Amino acid sequence: MLAAGLKSPPSAAAHTRRKSRISTVGCPAAPARAHPLVGRATATLSASMTRGTAAEKLDPLVQDAIVWASQHGLVVGLGGTAPASALIHAPLSLLPVAFPASRFQQAKAAMTTFNTLIDRVAADEAYLHETLTLAGQQDAFTGRLLQLLQDTQSVRTAAAAAGVQQVVLGVHRSDYMLDAPSGGFLQVELNTIASSFACLSSITTQLHHYTLQRLAAGASSSSSNAAAALQLLSASRLP
Repeated sequence: MLAAGLKSPPSAAAHTRRKSRISTVGCPAAPARAHPLVGRATATLSASMTRGTAAEKLDPLVQDAIVWASQHGLVVGLGGTAPASALIHAPLSLLPVAFPASRFQQAKAAMTTFNTLIDRVAADEAYLHETLTLAGQQDAFTGRLLQLLQDTQSVRTAAAAAGVQQVVLGVHRSDYMLDAPSGGFLQVELNTIASSFACLSSITTQLHHYTLQRLAAGASSSSSNAAAALQLLSASRLP
C-alpha cells in the first residue's frame, strides 16, 4: 500500500491539484492532550469557501499538506486507468478534531461484544449458507465466499475429528460518527475485510502535528497566508 518515492505521471499530479482529497475538519482520533490551536483552528472547507477569498488563503496550507503526505508515505494508489505505480495522497483531514474520551472508551468496550457476535456468526456455517445463498446468486463476490466456505468444509471437519484446534484471527473495523446534538455516536458500519488504512493513522497524526506547527508559526510571525487561514478556521465544529 505504501510506496513512497514513486512518482505519479503528470496526469495524476494534475488530478491531485484539481480535486484534492482533503477536508479542513479533522477525523476523530484517540483522546490526547489537545494542541493549543486545535480549538481555534477547526472548520470545514465548505464553510470557509463562502467567505470570498477563503480558498486562496487556505490553498497554500492544503498544498503543503499534500506535499508532506506524498513525501512521508501517506498515499494510496490512484486507481482507474492510471499505471499501477501512480499514487495520490490518501483522503485526509487538514487538522485533527477533539473527540470525547468517554465515547472513545465506549466504542472500545462495545467492540468486544461485536467481536464475539461476528465470531459466532462466522462459525455457524449452516446459518451463513441459509442467509446468504440468495445474495450469493446475485453478487459474485458473496458467491465466491460461499463457494470457498463449502469447498473447505471437509478440511475443517477432518481437523476437528483429529482433535486439531483451529485458530481464527479476525481483523474488524467499526466506523462511527459523532452525533453532535445528542453527544452520542452512531455506528456507520462494521467491516471484516477492510482495515488497511490503520497503517496510515500514525502518519496522519504526524501530519496534524506538522500542520498545527505551521499554523502556530504563521500566527506568531503574522505570515499573511498562515494568519489569514487561521482567521478562517473556527471552533464551531468541535463536539
